Amino acid sequence: MAGKKKRTDNISLTGDQLKTVSLVAAMGAIFGKDINEQNSWKKRFLKLAPGISFPDDFDTLPEAEKQRRLDAAIKVGLEKR
Repeated sequence: MAGKKKRTDNISLTGDQLKTVSLVAAMGAIFGKDINEQNSWKKRFLKLAPGISFPDDFDTLPEAEKQRRLDAAIKVGLEKR
């Protein structure tokens, strides 16, 4: 059902909002010159979605691990209806 709100950590988030943020974040793979820029782009846009947060040590992870986690989050967001 379009517009149906889900509760995440007491913050309203519609599937459409998450999908939109995920679509823009996914473009990081296109616009980033290297894995650093791609991950930075993805994280910047995923952080805009209400209820999404990152662990304090996220920025200390190897870029390949960041990419794996960011891509997994984007995949979940794109599967939302």
